[in-house]
Amino acid sequence: MSSTLWFCLATDTEDDVPDDLVELYDRLDALDARCERLDVPVLSELIDYSDAAANLDQDDPDDDYDDDADPDDDGDDWTDSEAEWRPAADLLPTLRALLDDLGDDPACEALVAELQDITTRASAAEADGVEVRLVYVM
Repeated sequence: MSSTLWFCLATDTEDDVPDDLVELYDRLDALDARCERLDVPVLSELIDYSDAAANLDQDDPDDDYDDDADPDDDGDDWTDSEAEWRPAADLLPTLRALLDDLGDDPACEALVAELQDITTRASAAEADGVEVRLVYVM
C-alpha cells in the first residue's frame, strides 16, 4: 500500500484528480523540522488524515462481520462530511515560509515545484474564499 499527499480545493470536481505530492510526502519530517525552525505551523499538523483513517477502519477484520449487514452496503462508510476542509489562509504562511527558506536550492527543485504549485492554488483559493485540504491518501 502506497501513501502520498494531495492538495484539493472544495471547488474541484470529481474529474479534477490532484497530482501526487511525492516530494512533499517523502520529505515531511524534514519539512516539519524546518517549519519549527521558521516558527510557522508544521506541515503535518495541517494535513487531513480522515481518508487514511477511513481506509484503516475498513481494513479492520473485526468490522467484517455484521449481523444486521445491508447486502447492498459496499462497506465504504467514509463520507465527504468527514473531510477536514480549512481556509487556505491556514496553510499559506507555512507554504510561503518553506518556499522562501528553500530558495533556489537545486537539490530541492522538485519539492519547490510542488510547493509553488500548491501555494499558487492556495492563494487563488484564498482570494475566492474557497476551502482547501492537504490530504494524506493511502
